[in-house]
Order: sequence, then C-alpha cells, then structure tokens
Amino acid sequence: MATTAFVSSGLEFVPNNYTAPLNTANAPEAFHMIQKFLAQSAIGRALVEPAKLSGLQIKAFWETGVYDDGGETGSPSIIFEFEETEYVITAGTIRDALGFPEYPSYTVGMGDEDLIRMMREIGYSGPLTKIGQLKRPFLRKEWSFFFDCITRTFGKKCTNWDAIPTDSLQIGYSLLYDNHFDFARLVLTNLGEKMTENRGVVYFSRFCQLLVSYCVEGVDVVNEDVSCFKLHKRVFSDLINKDVKKGIVGDLLLPASVQQFVDAQVNPQTQAEYQPEPLNTELPPSTTVKPARGGRTKHIGTKPARRSSTEAGVSRPEEMPQKTRLKKRRANRAKSVVETSETETDEETLHQRKRRLVAAHLFGAINVNMDRVSEETEAPASENEEIFDTTVPTQDRVNTETEAPTSKSDDVVEEAVDAATDNGEAEIFEPQGCDMDLGANTSLNSEHFT
Repeated sequence: MATTAFVSSGLEFVPNNYTAPLNTANAPEAFHMIQKFLAQSAIGRALVEPAKLSGLQIKAFWETGVYDDGGETGSPSIIFEFEETEYVITAGTIRDALGFPEYPSYTVGMGDEDLIRMMREIGYSGPLTKIGQLKRPFLRKEWSFFFDCITRTFGKKCTNWDAIPTDSLQIGYSLLYDNHFDFARLVLTNLGEKMTENRGVVYFSRFCQLLVSYCVEGVDVVNEDVSCFKLHKRVFSDLINKDVKKGIVGDLLLPASVQQFVDAQVNPQTQAEYQPEPLNTELPPSTTVKPARGGRTKHIGTKPARRSSTEAGVSRPEEMPQKTRLKKRRANRAKSVVETSETETDEETLHQRKRRLVAAHLFGAINVNMDRVSEETEAPASENEEIFDTTVPTQDRVNTETEAPTSKSDDVVEEAVDAATDNGEAEIFEPQGCDMDLGANTSLNSEHFT
C-alpha cells in the first residue's frame, strides 16, 4: 500500500487515484451509510478496482499514448501502443472499462448556484461565496469522507486534499441528484492532459491499468512492483476527532436520493421503490435542458405509450352504473311504443311488451286482458306495431278499491322490473284467457304469471 510517491520502471508514480476504503468491516458504523452508497453508485467500480497493477503495462500506456482533445465539436480520444499494436480509447471505452453507466445523453456540468444549493442541503457550515474555495473541514465527518473519496480518486492533483475541486462537486452532485454527468469524458480529459504535460510522472495509475487490461485481450498482471495508493484506516478516526474539536456540527442532512437508499437498507421491502426506472433509449439526441434558477437539470423524455386495460391487468366492469341504466331506460320509455326497429326480432318485441305489463302490474293502474296478449303474440310483425294502447287508462278501467302506489319511485319500479325479467319471471309468463284485477299491495312474484 503506497502513501507517497515512488519510482517504478523509470517513471514516478505520484500519490493520486487512491482506492477508496469502502469495506464496512474496517470502518466505524457512522460511515457505513456513505460507504454503501458509494459502493452501489455509478462510480463504485472506479473507486476500488483494480487490486493489482503492472508497472510495465502502465509504462507502455503512459509513454506511447497520444491525446486528441477533439476540438470544439469533436470527441476526445487517446491512441496508445502495446506490443506493436495500436489501441484507441474513447469515452465509450472508458465507460466499459471503469463500469460507468451508459446514458442517451450527458450533462456537461452544473452551474454554481446548483452546487451551492447541494452544499447547503448537506449542511456545509462555511462560506459559500466562491465554489473554488470550499473546504472539507466545514462538512460533517460523513460528507467529508464522501468528498475525500471522490477527490482522491478523480482529482488531477496529489496534494491539498482538504480543498474540494469543482470536478469533485460535479461528481458529487451527479451521485446525489442523478443528473447523468459524463464521468468518462472527465477521466479521458484529465488522463490526456496529464499524459501530455509530463511523460515521466504518472497520474491515475489504477485507471491506466483498467484501460490496458480492457483493451488488450488476454494480458495478465504479473508484475506487482506497483502498489495502489490507498487511504489508511486512520482516516475515520481523524474525521471523528475533527468533528469533536468543532463542537457543534449540526445534524446529518441527507438529500432525497440518499434517504431513499437508507430506507431501502433498513427495510428491504422498499428496495424495489429505490430501483431507478429503465432508461428510455429512444430519447432525442439533445435532451439536456438548462435548469431554472436554483433548480436541477431536467431531461426531456418521451412518455411511455398508454397500456390497454388488458395489458395492464385491469378488468373493467362490464355493466354501466345503476343510475346510468335507469336514465337510459327512462329515455327509452319516452320513445313511441309503436315505433319498432326493423331489425328487432319478434321475441325481443314480445319481451319488451311483457316488461311493460309487469310495470303496469306494479302500479295497479289497469286491468290487463291476457287473451289479447295471447292473440297478439301470434300476429305478424306488421300487426304487432299496434298491439298495445299506451294511453293513460280512464278512471272507469281502474279498480275503485285499489289505489296506485305512491310511495314507490320510478327507479324502484324499474329495479323491480329488472329483477323480474332477469330472474326469468317475465320469461315464464304464458298468457291465459283471464282478466287480472291488480291490487296496490300485490307483490311481484312468479305465481302471478303462471
């Protein structure tokens, strides 16, 4: 485990590109939450891999690599040579080698206002007048550890670890608010600039090894003369002691994404809610929108197509609501009885007329001549149009000893008619040659129709 600069294969390796201590077994419980959050994040692999380095392979990459920044509109790249074979490294190569996620589009970086808002949300206690002057000691030990891991892994420096560079703030913001920052382009740019600046001083030794191992198939790391730079375990005790010396450090503040992660760890049943939604791979090429003042970067996405009720597993009711049925029946009653559709069958027409007889039976308002019904059922379709007289019966046809019920509403009668018809009581109605004197208290029962 290296902590200071050393020389290997004729090159100087400076303390940079540290391996983050994310093993919770070697850390106090207060840091477990941040350790787990970083381990499962988009930069989780880049923080800890690889475990072994080859000085000769890194030397070949560092000394032969040619960096092209891509100009204003192009894409940066590095071309290096290994065993007389050239390999091209692009941002896509770095995503694959370092385990960064692939997104349809990426944000270049957030503005100062967004970064300042993030620092307020995690409880930064120092002045926020200038982004380039932020210091880790103004953070609680948990968030100080968070930015220490990011800076020591991605920072293109080898000293002054208390300062929080803008690149570290951009990476931290992306992890906390999921704004799809382009980690690969940042790594490619920093590698190329440092490689071009000084061929004799190696930065980002772990990333160099990951790229060589990814590009060159079958190459093994056999020369273990180079060690990864790692943080000592005492980093945890140092951070705890600094918080104690500060006295009042405030509560541990967590952004929403971190709180969701913590809840998922406490209650595994909520893990499904924490999982990000699948990415829409059909997004337009340019999908980044400049955020409003103090807001987060938003991404334009196409809305998913609506699913049918069958696909969604939702069964829709087959019957319409009761009130709708009643209104529909009232509208049908308002139509002239003599106007019958040409497409109706004789059986359907007879069924409708029987329903009207049942309704009249409930009202007790008329004497029904069942012989007439029996005769009309055998009449041709052309004669059926004038079977019933729908005019209101005169008083002499009403049973003087019976009064029509006044306590029942039309809705109740309609429900009773439905019940009689649906239960088959009207269907078994076989007209007989008789006159029925319907009383007010006559109940709707199948025995009245047999």
